[in-house]
Amino acid sequence: MVRRKYNVAIYHLHGTSIPTGLSLCPVHEDIVEAIIASLPKGEKGNQLHLAVVWNLLELVKRYLKENRSWKDDDLHRSFEFALCNDQTDIIDQFLQHGINVQDFLNQSKLASLYAKIVDDCLLKDMLEEKRFQLGTAMTLKVVARVIMKFCLPGYQPLYDRHEDYTFDNPMRELFIWAVLQMRIKTAKLFLV
Repeated sequence: MVRRKYNVAIYHLHGTSIPTGLSLCPVHEDIVEAIIASLPKGEKGNQLHLAVVWNLLELVKRYLKENRSWKDDDLHRSFEFALCNDQTDIIDQFLQHGINVQDFLNQSKLASLYAKIVDDCLLKDMLEEKRFQLGTAMTLKVVARVIMKFCLPGYQPLYDRHEDYTFDNPMRELFIWAVLQMRIKTAKLFLV
């Protein structure tokens, strides 16, 4: 419980509303950089991830340009966060500066992206309904069945193979993932 509200300051990056009676102090980029830089030197991946989580485009650009020796896990975790949160400009930076989409996207990662679709999206409802009907976790087979609802008869569903496979064109898979969520700006990034 806050007894002295005048002693509470809330720092917010984007200036949206805060509870009544509390003060809002703008966070300047140099303060944010100092916070991120205070992480131990071996935590480059966490620095990048924090910049992505806080949606700091210029800092993400700088990190990606300055350091070409990222661990795949660090890039993949931050790229996935940007995808799930529709951070189009940051996604674009990853695509320009070093993410290997072929290495990033596999069957389980794509199924995970479909499972993380926001709740207020019609696609999420359709996927959950089909997943419940099939009595399974979110798999690409569930996704294939939902996509079939949108297509003409004779359509050969993506992802309806039983064997393990890699994607010939992972950019196409991310394009479809974005389009089905009506994320047009993000989808355009994956048109190749």
